[in-house]
Amino acid sequence: MIDKVNEQLKKAMQPIEDLVSANTQALEKLASQQAELFTGLFEDSISFAQGATELRDLEGLVEAQKAYASEVQEKITTAAKDAYDVISEAQQKAGEVLQQAASDAQEAVSSLTK
Repeated sequence: MIDKVNEQLKKAMQPIEDLVSANTQALEKLASQQAELFTGLFEDSISFAQGATELRDLEGLVEAQKAYASEVQEKITTAAKDAYDVISEAQQKAGEVLQQAASDAQEAVSSLTK
């Protein structure tokens, strides 16, 4: 009897474990992406600053600044798209888990009423 209750409890907790696992994976991916983004932006800033000190004319500085701004914009846009993909994937997984949990619960109630 106790084994059956433990088995049912374990089965009932499985969707929660799946959600926690999916969320943990999503957070790990997002943290990694953000760390990579900030590292890249920092390195680009240092590179721009070093290059800007070597420039002697205003036109060259403006061009270098345009190129730097374009790179920053591209990196931020890419990071936002990547983050959106990770969040969408986690949301889809959560929907699947919840749908399966509802289906399992419906089956359990159905089997009890028979």
